[in-house]
Amino acid sequence: MKKITLSYIIDDNEFVLLMREKQLSDHPAFDQIKTFTNGSLALDEINKAILHNEQLPLLILLDLNMPVMNGWEFLDAISLIPTVNKIPIYLFTATVEVAGIEKAKRYNQIKGFLSKAISSEEIETVTRLFI
Repeated sequence: MKKITLSYIIDDNEFVLLMREKQLSDHPAFDQIKTFTNGSLALDEINKAILHNEQLPLLILLDLNMPVMNGWEFLDAISLIPTVNKIPIYLFTATVEVAGIEKAKRYNQIKGFLSKAISSEEIETVTRLFI
């Protein structure tokens, strides 16, 4: 299995961040995981990595409803960065609404939706991108 050497989890709920980070770090496919409580912090980290020629994330798990910079605003911002707009992104959501599904189709890097309580099966689906 190919390693996902760097992943970002972006969610304003610190408990969710802690649980997802633990869950992913227990999986053999995941190596380093960085967490952020809003899109702006993650975008700053991405810009810093680009500036210093450091590794970009290979996968982003993104909440949509956050303060400061929500998931949609984050997606709009990284869509403008050529080196980042190809990173696979899965959206965290408690509920999937038709409007959200339609809006997500505008972003090529979105690979799907994950429930807030990610199951083992969903993690396996995500890791299949890297096999």
